[in-house]
Amino acid sequence: MELKQSHTNFREDQMNVFVCNIAEDNLCDHIMPASVDIVTLPNGCVLLRDYAIGDYTQAMLMNKNRVISQNFYFRGDGTCSFYFLEDLLSELFVTPRDRKSS
Repeated sequence: MELKQSHTNFREDQMNVFVCNIAEDNLCDHIMPASVDIVTLPNGCVLLRDYAIGDYTQAMLMNKNRVISQNFYFRGDGTCSFYFLEDLLSELFVTPRDRKSS
């Protein structure tokens, strides 16, 4: 975190930098609802593991009552899984501006 805050482009009045484990920490402790414009990840990469709707593991998590919300589950190892269709995943990477032009 200190590395980010020491960067010459860091603006404390415009940026909220923190380390978080989304499986355990409450993001609302750091982020006000509807206040986020952009989220970045290390090196601008997003890593996905293919969790398709109807996957055997999804059924097992559902049977163990590990449901957080629709298609979103808490795993026994403390991580989360979101099961999706390819169309939904594609929509997640389209900006609102791109949606208006299509």
